[in-house]
Amino acid sequence: MFVPNSHQQLSLYDSFKDLPKYLQEYLLDSWADTFQEIIFPAIDEERFAVLY
Repeated sequence: MFVPNSHQQLSLYDSFKDLPKYLQEYLLDSWADTFQEIIFPAIDEERFAVLY
């Protein structure tokens, strides 16, 4: 069943929290953080509803 995602929420079991501090900082300073904050929310999920 398709449900639109209104926000990006970390899972309770997200491995990011378990990474060493230096790797967390590295990821936050890389393109991955920007991609999560800008690109993912801009994706129109309704177009993919038929796949669910």
